[in-house]
Amino acid sequence: MLGLLTAFLTSFRSTLKTLKECDKDLKAYYEEFNTTTEELQKQLIAMEQYFANSSSACIDDEDDLCQVIHSIDMIKEWTEKNASLKMGEVLTGYLTM
Repeated sequence: MLGLLTAFLTSFRSTLKTLKECDKDLKAYYEEFNTTTEELQKQLIAMEQYFANSSSACIDDEDDLCQVIHSIDMIKEWTEKNASLKMGEVLTGYLTM
């Protein structure tokens, strides 16, 4: 029975020490980023609401992804078309006759 009590007290002390370290780290974070728990909770709620409306979040991401894919296709097409031009034609931007 004494061993169980000793194990419990050791575990309890370790947990308290960890909590104190976490509290110290949290206070350092607050000071570094000049924020509070309330402000972080407001940001969390705003993020949850944004992602709860997944259609608008996904639409924005899909639009960005489509723009990137379209740009890649345009660069590939430009590269293929300009690969057959002579060096002077690429530098001047005009086709020689």
